[in-house]
Amino acid sequence: MQVGFNILSDKHGPVLTGHRAGLITLNLAEADDVERESRRVSMREPYRTLLGHFRHEIGHFYWNVLIDEPRLHAPFRLVFGDETNDYNAALTAYYARQERSHDPASHIGLYATSHPWEDWAETFAHFLHIVATLDSLAGLPLSLETRARETLRDPYLDATSTPYWTCGARLRAP
Repeated sequence: MQVGFNILSDKHGPVLTGHRAGLITLNLAEADDVERESRRVSMREPYRTLLGHFRHEIGHFYWNVLIDEPRLHAPFRLVFGDETNDYNAALTAYYARQERSHDPASHIGLYATSHPWEDWAETFAHFLHIVATLDSLAGLPLSLETRARETLRDPYLDATSTPYWTCGARLRAP
């Protein structure tokens, strides 16, 4: 499976950010700060950026590559919930909600509460945000303790016995 990108203008009709079979579509209008901010507020997405869209949508792509096989469905559901729930109905219900709060101990952000696939994609995007930040810090002349220096030496690997991607993982009752 390959990944590709479409960056389209909505001058001739609506363009929805999303993914389908490895093709990620982004709306060019969101490169405009005012338009993106308007959408960020109206859609309740505090981290809405073009880079965030790339990272979120690539998370959907990687769900298909890494998770979508029968032996991984049960572990996925323990952490993110049942992805077989009706996706379109879940998004419709999410956008109709008046309640805008969520429990940060169970979801990384409000949009992650909409459906397990969105929970995965939001978590994946935030993981990439964190790793990119560590990667940027790795190039700075910092005076750090040994453990921090080890983490920054290669932010994509962690020498501890617990893989860094499982630290703080949230488990839900089946």
